[in-house]
Amino acid sequence: MVECVDGGYAATYLIQEKNGWVVVDPGTRLAADLAAARIGKAPVSLICATHFHVDHIGGIERLLTYYPNAAVMFSAGAMPFAGGLEPLPVPVFRRWILGLIPTAARLGHPLRNLYQCAVSARAGILLPFFGKASKVKFPFQCRLQEDQNIPGLEGWRIIETPGHTPDSICLFHANSRSLISGDTILNMTGCGELNRFCCSWTDIQKSFRKLSALPVENLYPGHGVSLCGIQDVLARVQIRP
Repeated sequence: MVECVDGGYAATYLIQEKNGWVVVDPGTRLAADLAAARIGKAPVSLICATHFHVDHIGGIERLLTYYPNAAVMFSAGAMPFAGGLEPLPVPVFRRWILGLIPTAARLGHPLRNLYQCAVSARAGILLPFFGKASKVKFPFQCRLQEDQNIPGLEGWRIIETPGHTPDSICLFHANSRSLISGDTILNMTGCGELNRFCCSWTDIQKSFRKLSALPVENLYPGHGVSLCGIQDVLARVQIRP
């Protein structure tokens, strides 16, 4: 049901539905190209992101050149950032040291990733001096909210999971017990870990407790390898302050 393409930095997920494909978190131009190569001439009904960061949205503009009729949706909480009204919230310095640097060090293909960073769209860059420069250049909607059925994705629903960012969401499919966790849960260590690079450690812990109540057997993280066919897979997730 869920396929992953590795376009650098974040994982991009493809979901085939009866009315077309859905692409989640196309973070680079390469991710968009790989997604288009896999999907081919079939329609893409929806492009969405788990949160408004460049490594999850940087390939949307490119993907729309292949599928101009696809709808683009972010969470309702992303409106101030996607509309260029407010700067992105930035984690405190300690979280950059504890969370971002160890994660970045474990990512493969550094030269490819740097190149993709240079050639992909730059909205959603998490640096203070970019301020309000993250306004996107394509039509979008910010209306993905808690427990909402996603247009074009039967059986999936939105789980609001603030912490990494205020607008973070996850996508949950009850029948297949699948969770696309965005950057709330990563898997850089092999068993999954709560993301230490976050705007609010308190909020991300609350979000994880919410997710832990779900019967998840297939975990598709924002960074790292998917964990599939594991009963109660979230019980293995490491939590380190």
